Amino acid sequence: AYHYFFALSTYSTFIFIGITSITLKNSQFNENNYTRYLSENLNKSVLVIGDILKPNSYYDNYIATVVSINGNASQGKIKLNILKDHSKTSFDIDDKIIIFEDFEEIDNPKNPYQFNYKNYLARQQVLHQLTVYDNSIISLKDKATSLKGLAHSLRNKINLSLRKNGFKGDELAIINALILGKRQEISKEIIENYQNAGAIHILAISGLHVGIILLLLNF
Repeated sequence: AYHYFFALSTYSTFIFIGITSITLKNSQFNENNYTRYLSENLNKSVLVIGDILKPNSYYDNYIATVVSINGNASQGKIKLNILKDHSKTSFDIDDKIIIFEDFEEIDNPKNPYQFNYKNYLARQQVLHQLTVYDNSIISLKDKATSLKGLAHSLRNKINLSLRKNGFKGDELAIINALILGKRQEISKEIIENYQNAGAIHILAISGLHVGIILLLLNF
């Protein structure tokens, strides 16, 4: 009977820890979630760039953290789309900006059996998007540097060094993917070529693994 009680207690404890962990990490349950402060009109949003996504033909895309909404300190992540024709500058991780735009829900897939990008973002707790069609973005100088921001700066320095050493175009894009894990610059044609060759997994290799192999070869 003791063994059954111990097993039941262990299972219950781990289930409780799992539920608690998910609840604490889910920003939707946070009382300061930005959705609680949204208005029906334009919202004044203070955002911090958290990740740089692959741009498409029309927009530069980012994942941003909502620092405050309409003067209320808040939390949560959104997808930020900035029209290329009106964007005078690109943003880096940790950049802090102010935007006056409406929050919109992520679009559902338009075709049957198409990849559901909305669900993919929802699993990352990204439920809304902001789209900027003009240059109505105010950059703030009081930004804080995070560990992710430092890593991004280091990757930019390595990328600049690669460019100075003559790498460019598709060659540079593949090297960035292998060494830095930066796959935004890889063209659709290259990805399709790797898929057709059955070697798409090569582009997903960790930069750390490539570095270890290079160290071994140099040794």
